[in-house]
Amino acid sequence: MIGKFYESHPETRDLTVVDVWTKVMENPNPNHVPDSEHAETWKNPHWYLDGFWWLGDTLDEKKGFVEGYLWCIRTQVPAPSETYSKPVGFYIEKIDAFTKANGDSKANREKVALILRRYKDKESAAPPK
Repeated sequence: MIGKFYESHPETRDLTVVDVWTKVMENPNPNHVPDSEHAETWKNPHWYLDGFWWLGDTLDEKKGFVEGYLWCIRTQVPAPSETYSKPVGFYIEKIDAFTKANGDSKANREKVALILRRYKDKESAAPPK
């Protein structure tokens, strides 16, 4: 539905996916019945986005994932939330190093979002009372 919205409204290409999703959900097609037999379903919040997926991605796709994840953390997750103050390229390099070091091992079944969390900013200690 999001892809179709962008295709039928080319003037909205600068809107984020979250903004388009909100618009699509405001005006759902009442005649549309989802085909649950062919729908993708996942039992975890990170889908198939693991280290093996990361290894097959292009630099642009990796950048899009990290930028999108950080945007969600900053704007959609209620505080207090983890922080990431380094440039996107820093996180891409760290995830690349982790996934390449693990090759075909089970470690690359770890979800990319969880790998990324290893590189979040250190939480400051609570001030003394």
